[in-house]
Amino acid sequence: MTEEDRNTVLPSKNTDTVLYTTWRDNREGESLSMAVIRAVAAVDNSDPLEMEPIYAYIDPDALDTIFQNYDGNNIVEFEYIKYKIKIFNGKRIDISPLSGANN
Repeated sequence: MTEEDRNTVLPSKNTDTVLYTTWRDNREGESLSMAVIRAVAAVDNSDPLEMEPIYAYIDPDALDTIFQNYDGNNIVEFEYIKYKIKIFNGKRIDISPLSGANN
């Protein structure tokens, strides 16, 4: 996966209100929590340093370690700012608007 591919946030073709899907390549050394922050910043057109900290919503250390030694099908869902984040196997990140959120 190239640097450009990793940093691309693509409109999702999923019709279940998923706004964007992006992929994290953990071989590049990016933590999962940083991948989520990067993706939400891209979707929200925000500076990651000016967004609410992710730790106000989920423990970033726990998020970073939950997929480290697990090879099965695992999904983690949580809310961050005004989005629902759904992570599949520590790689695919789907971002959807929260119900009633002002986007």
